[in-house]
Amino acid sequence: MHTICLRKPLGLALLASASLLLSPAWALAQDDAGATDADGSDPGAGAFVPFVIPMDMSPQSQIAFRGTPIATDAPRVVARDGHFHVGDKRLRMWGVNLSFGGNLPSHADAARLAARLEAFGINSVRMHHLDCAPFPRGLYRADEKVKWKPGRDLHPDALDRLDFLIAELAKRGIYANLNLHVGAVYSEKLGLPSTASSGSYDKIVNLFTPALIDAQKDHARRLLTRTNPYRNHVRYADDPALAFVEITNENSFFMWDGEQHTRDLHPHYADLLRTQFNAWLQKRYASREAVRAGWHRGQQPGGENVLAPPGQPKRSREQPDGWWLEEHQDCKATVTPTGAASARVTVGHSDGTGWHLQYNHPSLKLGKEAYYTLTLRARADAPRAVEAYVGQAHAPWTRLGLTRTLRLTKEWQTFRLGFIATEGDENARVNFAFGASDVAFELADVRFRPGGMEGLREGESPADATVALFADAETPARIDDRLRFLAETEKAFFDAMRSYVKNDLACGALVTGTIVMGPLGLWAQSDMDYIDAHAYWQHPQFPGKPWDMGNWIVEPRALLDHPDEAPLWDLAASRLAGKPFTVSEYNHPAPGDNQAECVPLIASFAALQDWDGVWLYSYSHRHDELDRDHFDSFFDIDANPSKWGFVPAGTVIFREGGVAPFGRRLTRGLCDPQDPLKDLVALHRRIDRSMGQLWKEATSKLAWRVSPPAVMAPLEFEVGLSDNATRADTGGTDDRDQLLWGREPCRTFNVTSPCAKVFLPPYHSDRPGRFACVLVSLDGRPLEDSRRALLTVCGRCENTGMGFSKERRTVGKAWGRGPTRVEIPRHAPGIDVPTDDGWRWFALKPDGSIAQEIPIGNDGSTSRPSTANLPPPDPKYGTMWYLLMRE
Repeated sequence: MHTICLRKPLGLALLASASLLLSPAWALAQDDAGATDADGSDPGAGAFVPFVIPMDMSPQSQIAFRGTPIATDAPRVVARDGHFHVGDKRLRMWGVNLSFGGNLPSHADAARLAARLEAFGINSVRMHHLDCAPFPRGLYRADEKVKWKPGRDLHPDALDRLDFLIAELAKRGIYANLNLHVGAVYSEKLGLPSTASSGSYDKIVNLFTPALIDAQKDHARRLLTRTNPYRNHVRYADDPALAFVEITNENSFFMWDGEQHTRDLHPHYADLLRTQFNAWLQKRYASREAVRAGWHRGQQPGGENVLAPPGQPKRSREQPDGWWLEEHQDCKATVTPTGAASARVTVGHSDGTGWHLQYNHPSLKLGKEAYYTLTLRARADAPRAVEAYVGQAHAPWTRLGLTRTLRLTKEWQTFRLGFIATEGDENARVNFAFGASDVAFELADVRFRPGGMEGLREGESPADATVALFADAETPARIDDRLRFLAETEKAFFDAMRSYVKNDLACGALVTGTIVMGPLGLWAQSDMDYIDAHAYWQHPQFPGKPWDMGNWIVEPRALLDHPDEAPLWDLAASRLAGKPFTVSEYNHPAPGDNQAECVPLIASFAALQDWDGVWLYSYSHRHDELDRDHFDSFFDIDANPSKWGFVPAGTVIFREGGVAPFGRRLTRGLCDPQDPLKDLVALHRRIDRSMGQLWKEATSKLAWRVSPPAVMAPLEFEVGLSDNATRADTGGTDDRDQLLWGREPCRTFNVTSPCAKVFLPPYHSDRPGRFACVLVSLDGRPLEDSRRALLTVCGRCENTGMGFSKERRTVGKAWGRGPTRVEIPRHAPGIDVPTDDGWRWFALKPDGSIAQEIPIGNDGSTSRPSTANLPPPDPKYGTMWYLLMRE
């Protein structure tokens, strides 16, 4: 058995200096890497075995955890010194989401659910999507969809089930995290204009519309002042089992497509926001002339057009000037000149994905932070959208400051789009992405020129509320004021809602607003009790209609193989010093071949970063069907052993601190604490929401391995560092290495701590997916002294009869049937436990009880010689769980 040899480490890889008691000796056998078995198969591959984890674990389970009941007079969870505490004890939340009807099981099922969660080490449940549907999938009465009737729209049976579930969870030591607004569309209930043009679920508009804010407060009041008959009639607000309250889910002016959604507001809401903006300007400036003078700075006329007229696409990259047509997948289009400066774009076939058809003009030179204006006229044969943006004409195809959705109609419209280039580039492009629709459209007079910005326009006056929130080709000063206004409006909403929950309703739970959305979103959350974020790897894509379960894609890409794209950096850089930090949604969706990396990665990374809570998304969306033998959705993990099977190990790694945090820190300020918005607005314009970009910049000149940073008040980076930079070219490990993320072609992920080892071996090109291997101590002792340890090993996870496409990107509706099967490696990896004697080795059943003892001696006995390695997992034992015990 050989230790993996790490090549020159990844520039963004991680390392912490630590004195470790265990050497990382897990590996794929290098001598076998190119060999085959007698049957011609790859020895590094595995075999599938049925592994259905039952709802009710065995009373003889060897891996069950036990929680401490939460009494109604127990001490509350508090935020202190940047972390969660109960009394004098530091507390980390290792949780799951329940979504829709998953929050409303019957009483009998609630008791079984709580018992299962406790057994796997879960100590918190995030109650999500409660307000999205009528009972039994949500809280509402089915007959109360339109007319708002305060106090009468909540279904009594739904509330009773929620009461009982909270009580059962509390008996098992599991804290509740209650989401107030997720999907309720109060605008419909109140008879207000539709908010659909700016997204869904009233998002963005409910941050500034008084009637919608009042509706959110009313819903919070009715839930948090409710008394729970199963908890001694204590109010939700007073119950220590309700530890967390979230105001609204994924809701920000700075969220994904937030600017476009704000531009697309229904006139009712657009007028309201414009009026508020003008009132804000009157407070900020003494007069209209003061606004004009402030916004005039940087104003400049437009320069010469640098684009060729739209027309027939060029066919050779040797011709630098001109337009190109890009067709991806099976999409087809034709571009036909219709005049000296115009062209008609006809779509032969589209698949619903915008970038699969593109018409673009490359070879443009952009200067960093220089201003440019794109102008054009356009129409379509029928209403449709075309996405216009400016970005790199080369990998990694980064967008450079302009992204705008053009809403085309049958009539010609003129568009004037100004922007500040976020980066300089020698080969940028103007691009129109149009693969989302088959409708033909026309472009004319497309021009791209430097400059062209202007400030306050004739006829605009704050006193008359006539200053537009968005204008064409704005000066930087005007853009900055808009961003300031939106950030202050957003922060005012969250601060007021927190005050309402904490003060008016006297709720003792910790309150967060929503997830961090870039630097301005972080500032808006800076006075919450804790900071929260979400991340997914390879979220499902829907080429046609959104959430069409017959037409979707989950790319079979391992996060481990694409570290530059990992969402972990954005998460780490969203942290605010002095505040607890949580990730309340995380998943690598099914049926991807690399699901097994999900829990080991997030648990170990969160532990290394010393975060305070992780909630996997989602345990289940169902209120019934608890006893399932297969999974049939992207996110539910209750019947997915490649994720649920690693939860006990994650409990040790993260909740119990089995992996110790990084140690050394470096801080770097991001803004002036006297006026943080000045710098944060500029930062927002440069990086948008990509907090991970800040991490890369902060660490680019530091040691070759660092931990991602945390953002500290007043918005400073905190970076964990290693002293091992001198070993950058040699690879290998020593016992100071706490985390190793190797470079290609030997990409590995290896975390080593006294109580836990996490190992993701190298990828085999002829076998889809990766294996994940985790060894944890079950008795709180370091592994070298432990008497009980759990090894969890899994590769791919599939239902029986699953209908994968050739590229393994989708199964459509062919999710298959039970039993679910997991892939177990046949010869590797093996594990060396550096102790002298006494280990016994057991295969566990899916209910946690012992199936059989495994011979580990050279002579086939169950006695382990001091010089022998433990045997590697083997499919013949039919399990992903192995128990190590010794006297």
